[in-house]
Amino acid sequence: MRINFNLQKLQVENKKQNLGRYASLPISTGRDSVSFGSSLAELKAKNRESDLKMYQERLQSNPKMAFLYNPDIAKKTREQMAGQDSTIATPVSFAKNIGLNSYLPVVKWLYNDKFDFDLIPRTPLSSAYIDLEAQKNVEFLDFLKEKLPNSRDPHQLQFEYNMTHGKMVQLLQEKRLIPLEAEYKNGDGLDSFIFDLNDEVNSKTLQEHMKLNPVPSKKYFKEERTNGDMSPIYVPVTYLAKLGYSRAVHLAELLRTKKLPGVYEKVQTPQGQKIRALVDITPFSESEYPLTLLRGANQNIMSTSDLAKSLDIRKLDLDEAIKNDELQIISEYIFP
Repeated sequence: MRINFNLQKLQVENKKQNLGRYASLPISTGRDSVSFGSSLAELKAKNRESDLKMYQERLQSNPKMAFLYNPDIAKKTREQMAGQDSTIATPVSFAKNIGLNSYLPVVKWLYNDKFDFDLIPRTPLSSAYIDLEAQKNVEFLDFLKEKLPNSRDPHQLQFEYNMTHGKMVQLLQEKRLIPLEAEYKNGDGLDSFIFDLNDEVNSKTLQEHMKLNPVPSKKYFKEERTNGDMSPIYVPVTYLAKLGYSRAVHLAELLRTKKLPGVYEKVQTPQGQKIRALVDITPFSESEYPLTLLRGANQNIMSTSDLAKSLDIRKLDLDEAIKNDELQIISEYIFP
């Protein structure tokens, strides 16, 4: 970093030793220690002397940000001054600006020296100030804007790839899942990381994971609704048949006889008259529940565990066959 004075020694060096476990949380630093017999007045005098030195040094290296260290300006006033400058960001405002759901990855990037940053003395790293006009910060921001469209936060990754929290931690520990411009250490919270789907290691790991784990359908997944919205989700019977619910002809007949909600109609196409059959999977009791029963009764599908038992082989061997594309699972699901 360009900051090459006592701030690094007082703040950054301290975080290197102590902030590993705080990098995924709103970070707090330890209070100033006062040796036995010293007075509060002596401590304040010492702090003021140190702040003045940093202020003078910062006036030389980056006068724009020097006010943050000026002990003659009240701390609250310095915070207000920074907040009124649109070219100075906090971790929270920076995260919001680039579309992140959490500011914790920004704190992690600060911890890993991806930005030049400044701190009001004796404040936590999560209260840092980022000069958006500094060259290093401009370059890193451009890099992030390029990577983020194809990146996911932990919650998005878990949902899109049907991955448990424990599995994600395991992959991070094994370095088979690589955070964007950050390093995972045991104990880190997952919210501190963003994952680039185009990263070579991540892409290989996620593709392998998908061979063994179905993922939610991008087109038909029935998301939980909390606002009372009951607009229909129409799913073709041919797609439901691929998911193992029943034969398409049987599902179409259930639609025709009103035993499943949806659309059943004859349509004229260039190839002649065809049946358009779509099941509305939105209602639970009229659709999701009976479809689940149909799938449970379908003898043409079984779990990988049951298949391994029926073949008298280990489940691990069956999984290996799936990874090697010798077998293929039903790759998507539509209900949570």
